[in-house]
Amino acid sequence: MSLADIEWHMRRSHVRSVVGDDLGPLAHRAGLTADEALDLLTAGPRWLLDGRTTP
Repeated sequence: MSLADIEWHMRRSHVRSVVGDDLGPLAHRAGLTADEALDLLTAGPRWLLDGRTTP
């Protein structure tokens, strides 16, 4: 597994821990599957998930 793959999986894990049980309902409201929503949130800037308003 490459370093990029490891980093991606770590980011996905972080997103899952932040969103928690709300991932399914959040994805449904956006018309996505849970995996699609997780990928999109993972690709976003980390500071958004950490609750900061600026980087």
